[in-house]
Amino acid sequence: MNSMNLSHLLPYQTRSICPENRTGGKGMGARTPLAEGTAKAAARDLGDGWKVNPYLYVEPGEVLTLGEIEGSGVIRHIWLTPTGDWRSQILRIYWDDSDVPAVECPLGDFFACGWGQYAQFRRVNPLPYKQNYTILDGICGRGQYVGTYMAWGVNNTGWWGEGEIKFYMDGDREYPTICGTGTEDYFCGSYNFENPQTHQYQTFTTPYSGLCQVIRPDGVYASQTRFGLYRWHIADPVYFAEELRVTVQALGWRSGGRYLLLQDDMVSVAYFYLDRPACALPPLGSPDELEII
Repeated sequence: MNSMNLSHLLPYQTRSICPENRTGGKGMGARTPLAEGTAKAAARDLGDGWKVNPYLYVEPGEVLTLGEIEGSGVIRHIWLTPTGDWRSQILRIYWDDSDVPAVECPLGDFFACGWGQYAQFRRVNPLPYKQNYTILDGICGRGQYVGTYMAWGVNNTGWWGEGEIKFYMDGDREYPTICGTGTEDYFCGSYNFENPQTHQYQTFTTPYSGLCQVIRPDGVYASQTRFGLYRWHIADPVYFAEELRVTVQALGWRSGGRYLLLQDDMVSVAYFYLDRPACALPPLGSPDELEII
């Protein structure tokens, strides 16, 4: 529903699932008894019905069901304030009684905060020499590609964003149907993301694209520069009828005006809609493979 329909009376129901209403049921909010609330100490002078249970604890190894919804509907908003290591907290979403999750992704990466400061998930570190990085693969059916988040850790000095992003769809093998002109171009940046006044990387955020994170070396132990980038294909969705594969090259510059093949720490989350339950997702990897180092 867009803003032009706000004045229309539609036969919908609005619900919200949160620690104060674990099921989202009508009239079920703020019912946690004071003695059972996570904030019982803060609310001890006020009693039941106040801000008694505004957050939940998740113990190590515990699987917590955030929401369980029967029937058709649309999820409009997800908001969390997690603590701890966001890369070690795994979000899974299952549609329509499927045993295979349609989303399996570290929590921080799903919300475009892959470096832990402040779909389909993949990580390769380092990228093997002369190989392209795969953002999405193994997707079969009719669908719509709606977005990319990348956490890119540079393992060398110099510029890193010359690589092209390619969309192989519906029978494409060696050559793609959609081929970009560079990593910075795909994320709607230009000229090295450089601020011409400061000569530093310039972060920016827009509704559909951005360079949302630049983590700079500290001169001691944090020796590499890391970036967080996103591109949402809302105004320009990528449709496919049978299958889709998305890749990006890791290219910089070397002497003589030649491209430099990079071997960077590359992480991505791909967002897409599909007309059937998701295919088997690639394995997330071990905690050591997910760790931010």
